Amino acid sequence: MTGHSSQERTPLLSRPGPNHGSTKSVTCNESRFTSTMYWLLCMFLWWLDISVNMIGGYIVEKVYYS
Repeated sequence: MTGHSSQERTPLLSRPGPNHGSTKSVTCNESRFTSTMYWLLCMFLWWLDISVNMIGGYIVEKVYYS
């Protein structure tokens, strides 16, 4: 940190560029939406897999042991 004052570093950290903040916000919201959709799809497929496995196991057990 020798030779650098806090006044020299501040402009580097605080210059966002033109419309950088709004673009990042939109991208973040879209990313959150898509990740939520993937999570919901994964939960639905997991539930469907468990349900099919339980129903199939029940049918196989009834057919095999009858």
